[in-house]
Amino acid sequence: MDAAVRSAKDRKLVWIERGDFWGWGCSRCSWVFDSHAPSGESFDEVMRNTMSQCDIEFVSHPCVDREEAANEQQKE
Repeated sequence: MDAAVRSAKDRKLVWIERGDFWGWGCSRCSWVFDSHAPSGESFDEVMRNTMSQCDIEFVSHPCVDREEAANEQQKE
């Protein structure tokens, strides 16, 4: 199985609390969701829009390119 396909299948969107970052990120690499200015007319709509954007970005991020950086961070 191709490494990119294997990596995409094994990853999960997880909540991360690390240093000055609290937010969503990838369980397999160093990708984190960089939340943009939320949009919506109510709190619920803002949350739905934010999570929808997070899901879209998570699915499309290239894990393979970031795995080496994540491994280096874990060694520190």
